[in-house]
Amino acid sequence: MQGCSGATNSARLTAPSMSAAGTARFWPPSSTTIRRQRASCSNLPSVLGDAAKAEFVTRLGGRIRLVGGDFFEEVPSGGDLYLLKFVLHDWDDENSVRILTNIRKVIVPEGRLAVVELVLPCRNEPHVGPLMDLNMMVMTGGVERTGVEYGNLLARAGFRLERVTGTKSPFSIVEGVPI
Repeated sequence: MQGCSGATNSARLTAPSMSAAGTARFWPPSSTTIRRQRASCSNLPSVLGDAAKAEFVTRLGGRIRLVGGDFFEEVPSGGDLYLLKFVLHDWDDENSVRILTNIRKVIVPEGRLAVVELVLPCRNEPHVGPLMDLNMMVMTGGVERTGVEYGNLLARAGFRLERVTGTKSPFSIVEGVPI
């Protein structure tokens, strides 16, 4: 998935960023805001050992907090932006709603959810998505989804779909807000 990450890293995120004051600022924030931002990276404890050695963690020092956990149980609380990148397509609808519901329980009222995934077109047109959908079904039991299907997932978990933004890559940013 590192190749996929590289393709999306240059995509322009239109969701608000996290800010030191806890207020929403639209992307891209000023360089001063970027230097003040803090983030928590949550994953299984067995994964975080390698993450602690990653270049971006060592470069950013105390600005990134690694938090061991299981997103099926709980996620770090109080964030104003929760970013899931290539996560929900690994899971069926029930498990995806479980993850999203745990985020909804702890996100600040004015917070945002950004989901980076391949979003299937609504019409039958040439697209890499159906092949990836088959791959996800076979490999993980997961599923690629349309924008409408992401909207339904978000609604079941207490979010409203704000928009789906295409990028220069095959991936899109699905934005939601708590309701």
